[in-house]
Amino acid sequence: MRQWMRDDGYLQIDIDGQVKSSDPLSAFFDARLRGATRDTISRIDFDGGDGRDTLILGNQDVIIACRLLPMMTS
Repeated sequence: MRQWMRDDGYLQIDIDGQVKSSDPLSAFFDARLRGATRDTISRIDFDGGDGRDTLILGNQDVIIACRLLPMMTS
C-alpha cells in the first residue's frame, strides 16, 4: 500500500494497484475517503493483514487522524 498527499491537498492511496482518492472530482474518488485532506488528517494508522504488509508514506503535511484498513477484495 502506498499513500500520499497530492499537491492540491487531497489524500491518494494505492492498494495493490487500485488507486483511491479523496478528491470528489477524481476518476479514482472513493466515498470512504471523503473529506480526507492535508487540512483534516494528522495521523495515519495501518492495520496490516498477515504481518507482511507494507505501507509507503508519501509527503505528509497533515493535521487530524485517519485510520486505513486493508480493503478486502473478492
